[in-house]
Amino acid sequence: DAEAAIKKNKLKEAGGFYKKVLALNPNNKAAKNGINRVAGLFLGLALKKAKESDFDMAETYLNSAAEISLRHPGLASVRQKVIDLKFQHRVRQANQSG
Repeated sequence: DAEAAIKKNKLKEAGGFYKKVLALNPNNKAAKNGINRVAGLFLGLALKKAKESDFDMAETYLNSAAEISLRHPGLASVRQKVIDLKFQHRVRQANQSG
């Protein structure tokens, strides 16, 4: 089930479980909450990777969050934070090289 997949860090699989439930019952509150939870976990991973200057992986996690839930309330702000961190990283690199 979805919770087991989350515990195993199989977030895409968990999101798939919740989406199947929503396809059968669009008003299922637990599935809606699960979708938001999984998307939020992806956003947390995106931010973590961006802070580690792993921007390719951050973008992958952002895309995964968007695939799970385009309506997640944190999607836009985390995407902007990743962009800001990437810009800051490039500025630091430019300053170091001269």
